Order: sequence, then C-alpha cells, then structure tokens
Amino acid sequence: MFSLITISRFLDHRTHPINAIMVSAFLLLVADPGWITRVGFQLSYAAILGIALLHQPLMSRIRPGNRLFAWIWQATVLSFSAQLATAPLVIYYFHQFPVYSLVTSLAAIPLLSCLIALFVFSVPFVTMGILPGFLNRCMMELAGWMNRVMEYVSSIPGAVAENLHIDRAGCLFFMILVGLVISAITRWRGSLLTRFFLVIALVLIDNAGKTCRLIHTSEMVAAHFNGGSLVTFREGIRADHYIYAADSVTFVRMNEYLCRTWGRDQLRNHLFILHNTISAEGSVTCSRMLAPGISIIGNDHLSGLVVSGTGSPVYDAVAGEWIPDFILLCNGAGSGGTGIMEIPAGTCLIIDGSNIRRWVAPQYITTGNAHLTGDRGAFILRW
Repeated sequence: MFSLITISRFLDHRTHPINAIMVSAFLLLVADPGWITRVGFQLSYAAILGIALLHQPLMSRIRPGNRLFAWIWQATVLSFSAQLATAPLVIYYFHQFPVYSLVTSLAAIPLLSCLIALFVFSVPFVTMGILPGFLNRCMMELAGWMNRVMEYVSSIPGAVAENLHIDRAGCLFFMILVGLVISAITRWRGSLLTRFFLVIALVLIDNAGKTCRLIHTSEMVAAHFNGGSLVTFREGIRADHYIYAADSVTFVRMNEYLCRTWGRDQLRNHLFILHNTISAEGSVTCSRMLAPGISIIGNDHLSGLVVSGTGSPVYDAVAGEWIPDFILLCNGAGSGGTGIMEIPAGTCLIIDGSNIRRWVAPQYITTGNAHLTGDRGAFILRW
C-alpha cells in the first residue's frame, strides 16, 4: 500500500489512500484468495481503513498549539481510529476488547517507531555482515520493552473487557454501526447523526427487551454431541451447565459451544463435569451422585436423573417414592440398565441419538414420553 502511494507521488499523481488500500488488498487476494479468511488480513486492513478515513478529519477539528499535546493528540487519534474500525472483528474472534488501548498507544507508538527506524537503519549493515548481532540485540531489546509495556497494562484490573460474544450477524450489524459512526465523523451531517442515534436507540430498546424476557423466563435444555451430553438449567440470568464428555477433545468442543452460545455477557454461567463430580452446588441447581454413572440434577421446580454409566438399574439407586421429571441417557452410556424401561407416567425419557441402540430397541420406545435427540434435536422445557 505504501509502495503504491510512493510510486504515485514519484509520478506526480496524487491518489487517495483508500485507492491504494483497495489495490493492495486486490493484489494480495489475487496472489492468494485464502487471505480474506485470515484474521490478520482482516484486522490489518480494517485498522488501516479506519486510520485513512478518520485521522485527517479528527486532526483537522482539534489542533493543539503545544508540540507535546499535538503529539499526544495524534497518537490518540491513530489508536482510536484503528480500535474503532477493528472493534467488531476483535470482539467476534477474541471475545474481548482492550479498555486502555488509548493509553497503551502513547507508549507503544514511540517504541514501535524507534523499532521500525532501527530496522530500516540496520538493513544495509546486516546485509553486509556489519554488527548483525549487536543490531539484532538492540531490536530485540526494543521489542521486549514494548511487550513488557503491553503486559503491564493488560495486567491492570479492568484493562480488558472479557466474555464478549457476538455471532456473524451481530458482527455484521456492528460493522454497519461503525461505518455509520465513521461516516458521521467524516461528513458531520446532522441528518446522518440523527439516523445514527436512532439506530443506537433501537438497539438499546431491543437489548432491553431481550434482557427483560431473559430475566423473567427459565428453561432446561438437554443436548448431545458426538461423544458427550450437556444438561443446562437457566433461571433468569443464572445458568448451570452439566457436561458429560467421553474424552478431552469432546470436552473442548463442548466448551467452545458453551462460550459461543451461552457466553452472553448478561448470563452468569457455572460449569460442572458430571463424571468427576460427586456433588455440585450451582447457582440455580444442585447435583448428587447416587451411584457410579448415575446422578440426580435439579431444583425445586424440575429434577431428573442423568445416566452416563453401566451396571445397576436406575431405580435400584433411587430411594423412596420420588418420581423424576426426566431421565437422560448420556452419550457413551453402556448397556445393562434394564430398569430404565420401567419409567413411570409423566417422566420424559431423553435418549441420546448416538447411543439409542446401546440402551433399548426402538420398538419399545413410546412417542408419548420419549425424546430422541438424534431425531428431534435438543430437549427443551421452558417455564
């Protein structure tokens, strides 16, 4: 991009930086179309587009007379422009956002400038074999100082806003919103600003409605994965998740699903692993192991059995006249639980779609009180 701008100026042809940015991106994608899916490519071009669009308009509105203040303002504008343009992608890919980025840039920009200047200065000497070790050590020391500054700032409490999750549609909507902000700043038109604040108001109203509905509802969800099962109880903004995973790969995949689907900022999530937990106290539920591979999970409103092992029939482990609301046969559970067929009326039998043949023959399952997750999807009960 800078090469294109330099060539255009050498030919005495002034070109807009956006044209150079687009041409450089086009040439890179011609060489390797896969670049467009890479996070580094997306973040780099989003940042440079933000700087190209916002830097000059913001610098023209405020012109500090003091040279030190002018430098601080320029560094702040550079950081703000890049952070605003990359914010949707940063939240989408990394689920966090640096809060103190404007302060960090005041230290990072001069160190990075010195590092780039030293690199340019050292290239001819290193090429000729003159003091390569010394120059490399100098550059490594500067880079180390910059990394230490970043690590120190990131260690300050509240430096990073975490657990921010948006899907692709939310990321696209956020990018449109950022585009409106940039357009409003660069053009400074009243009608555009009015539309921007109208969009903000609609988003806030929609979020308030979703939060209100979330607070006043509860649900129980039982879903299966290839090698694992998940039981979730949610009451308002509090949610307890119970995982049965056959191996570590399945656990990682299920944990990623939880972060992506249930990792909303307003939810308070608690995670428990069934086969490693004899008892667990969640925010809205509790769990007790009745026998190896058999646990009871629930609260005052809804409770049931989660079976993840083999051996004794379910009801041999249950004392008294208690009738569960549901019985979930976890993914990976083995055969031998013949007592599971003797379920009382009103108890829903939830059978993992991947292991139904291990437990019961399909002809013995009545459609009235059996839910096959492999055929009908996750079991969901709301109240």
